[in-house]
Amino acid sequence: MVFMSHSYSNVWIHMILVTKFRKPFIKHWLEADFHDFLKKELLKCGGNFIVINGTENHIHILYHHPITLSISHVAKQLKGSSSRWFNLHFEVGEKFQWQVGFSAFSVSQSQTDRVYHYIINQKSIHLRREVEKEIEALRRLNGC
Repeated sequence: MVFMSHSYSNVWIHMILVTKFRKPFIKHWLEADFHDFLKKELLKCGGNFIVINGTENHIHILYHHPITLSISHVAKQLKGSSSRWFNLHFEVGEKFQWQVGFSAFSVSQSQTDRVYHYIINQKSIHLRREVEKEIEALRRLNGC
């Protein structure tokens, strides 16, 4: 079960970041270190990390977002710092970059468990569905 906070000073956010041109940069052998870095950066922004997972070309993050910051500020910080860090620590044949933009959805407290399990199961989900179709389905589900 996901830890539930009853604080009204934060909101639950499901953020999705996609690699530029959906290139498969996030290899299995470097995934844990990369996710750990992203967790630390999120904490620096004031967010409370819940779960992170994804595939070689995108990641999903569920976190408790401080209402004092814009979501775009957090996305910019995560993308910029992680790109620099990735390129300093890993050589995967070309420069790592994120796609322009990001997707983020607010998550009601009653749905955090469902979203948590959805993120945990990303690898099996993407055996059946491409990231573009996944994001489009999430947008429709959230009325975007």
